[in-house]
Amino acid sequence: MDGETRRQRNERFDVDTPEAPVLDPDFDYLMDWFWELHQGRSMGMGDGEPLSFTEIEAWVRLTGTVIRREEVRILMTIDRAYLHAKGEERQAQEERRSNR
Repeated sequence: MDGETRRQRNERFDVDTPEAPVLDPDFDYLMDWFWELHQGRSMGMGDGEPLSFTEIEAWVRLTGTVIRREEVRILMTIDRAYLHAKGEERQAQEERRSNR
């Protein structure tokens, strides 16, 4: 995308951009952790495989991150929401292509 944000791209193609949820800044670290884990995600069909406990465990060992059970559950919830949104986005793209 050459430095173009998703919002800018959507505006250029007249596509609605969902509003990002407003998160408490005290929990920004969880999103940082999620994006680190996402970079090592196993790719399968579509937008990648869900994060696994094994991947999280390996990330914890390799980075030395101290993580609580509750934070693991939150990361898994974020991941499910991310994959759901990516799936909806892919489906909308396919519908637009078929309507051309």
